[in-house]
Amino acid sequence: MLNRSFIAFALLHVTVPVICVTLYGAHPLWIIGSLVFAAAIVRSLHSKSSTYVITALCLVSGLAFVLTLLLGASYYMQGEGFNDAFFYHLDTNTLVIAAQAYPEVFFPSLLFLFVSFFIPLLFLKREFAPGRSHLPVVLLWCAALIASYPILSLVQYRMALGDGLSFARQKIPTGLAETVPQEPKLAQQISEADTQTSKNIILIYAEGLEQLYFDREIFGDLMPNIRGMSEQAHQYTNVYQVRGAHWTIAGIVASQCGFPLVVSNRLASNSSMASSDNPFAAEKCLVDILQERGYETVYMGGAPLFFAGKGNFLKAHGYKKVLGRKDLTPLLQDPEYHMGWGLYDDSLFELALAELEMLEKGQHPYMLTLLTLDTHHPSGHPSRSCKKLSDNDNPMSNAIFCSDQLISQFIQKAMKMTNMEETVIVLLSDHLAMRNDLWDKLKAHKGQRRLTWMIFDNNPGTVSDQAATHFDVAPTILEAIGIGASVSTGFGTSLFAKTESTAIDKPPPVDAERVPQSLFSSATVKESGVDISYEHLTITVGELVVKVSKNGWEFRSGLFLIILNEDGNVTDTIYSDDFGRLVRELEGFQVVGISIQEKNSDFVDQYFYGRISSDLTSLTVQPLNADVHISAARMGM
Repeated sequence: MLNRSFIAFALLHVTVPVICVTLYGAHPLWIIGSLVFAAAIVRSLHSKSSTYVITALCLVSGLAFVLTLLLGASYYMQGEGFNDAFFYHLDTNTLVIAAQAYPEVFFPSLLFLFVSFFIPLLFLKREFAPGRSHLPVVLLWCAALIASYPILSLVQYRMALGDGLSFARQKIPTGLAETVPQEPKLAQQISEADTQTSKNIILIYAEGLEQLYFDREIFGDLMPNIRGMSEQAHQYTNVYQVRGAHWTIAGIVASQCGFPLVVSNRLASNSSMASSDNPFAAEKCLVDILQERGYETVYMGGAPLFFAGKGNFLKAHGYKKVLGRKDLTPLLQDPEYHMGWGLYDDSLFELALAELEMLEKGQHPYMLTLLTLDTHHPSGHPSRSCKKLSDNDNPMSNAIFCSDQLISQFIQKAMKMTNMEETVIVLLSDHLAMRNDLWDKLKAHKGQRRLTWMIFDNNPGTVSDQAATHFDVAPTILEAIGIGASVSTGFGTSLFAKTESTAIDKPPPVDAERVPQSLFSSATVKESGVDISYEHLTITVGELVVKVSKNGWEFRSGLFLIILNEDGNVTDTIYSDDFGRLVRELEGFQVVGISIQEKNSDFVDQYFYGRISSDLTSLTVQPLNADVHISAARMGM
């Protein structure tokens, strides 16, 4: 029985670690720790029998497998452990999309999770030797805790975040600190004397399409078309990816605003960007500047706009027309032609050409921004209109080959449709590739990995190896269209302005104390108190109105709260359906929130405020059945 029990538990808890170690580069300690954990469970089953012990073992088995699945998902999607990007996307929206995009992985994982909670019951031994020592069990559990790789990954992430709320305590890449601005510079007002006609902009964010894919010795000839066109472009071949810019919305924010997207709390997920109509309200980003100059601004992307709060950011920062999956799907000839993440790229580019034609007929300069999807990890999703590689059936290789076809065709058509004397076309990786079917080759050349960045402006092509980051994109584009001297954005610098004498080998560090927060507001609870609208589901502090939502989706039930700093400013928002987890993770923080019950529940809706503690004695909880004002005095601030 002991051997069979151990084998069963080992198979359950070691399967995911073995896959991640052998395929995705996880540390072998994960396998060892899982075997020790299985031994501890089985030894406990054969040491003492009681309802409490069996219940506890079922819970421990299930919760351990939850951690294993979460870490496994991080390695499956990214090729690394817990980090900002993983926790930023850890919400129910992402789970829904994951179920649609990867059903063959998602649903078996759910089945394994269900089994993990009940498997101790299947191997319960009814007879026990009296007086058996419990010391081996205790030692096994201590070893299992120490060797737990998911816990180790969480601890490492926690240490990197400091206390989890301040980017200032995160590790920043090293470099030449004296070359860094002391704070993000807000975009300056456009000078009335600056009457130079600005050029049109077409900006293509290519999903994970990094520069290393151009290397034929490593990957074969996956990018022949864009490589050939690149001779006409300004190529930037030394563009690093820094922390806070390594997933899609983070890359968009970093490239348009010039600063990283900070994940201030592990539980915040997508809620901060989704809960405000105006994230980063105090900052002026690339498209804000263009809008002030009368630009028509359009964003088109095949993925849902609510995902990661992307739509809120785009609408708040200059884009007049924001089109995502919900808007574009009805325009398709075949509305059923899409993947789990959204539209295929051949559909996106076809619709984009129609949009470009309308913009060309207009009387104003314009910026058209596109975000591709076909090269989304882990295996890519090649559009059906693309040719396939004749000598390579790797799915990701064919997705890259497909993107090369579609992007180059779009750029060529756009060049014919526009006056390139008045137009700039920018091709940029939104971030480096995450874990995918070519991960072994990417890891083997880790030091060579850089972002793809090209600018086509009808001038002779150039190649620059100046060290750069996402932050330099906006000022470089602004200078390329003729208004760079009038404005500045964030930590970035125009690469046109850099010379050989100012070039450096690596990008300088970010002054983390100056990184803006998406919900920063000068309003404080100490001055205005807090207003909760039960009818409209909003929480208001001064001029800051926070929309209660389920990370962008309609809020029907669950917990939603704002986190306050000691000065009474809102620093973050969180949606959750697990109050126990909130208590564990946010103990000591000052919060205001609401708890909305499901229909036909025996419980009532509530609002709460105060400082979270393990015994909840510092938290005031009241029924919520109408609009509420909580004064600073009531909150003790």
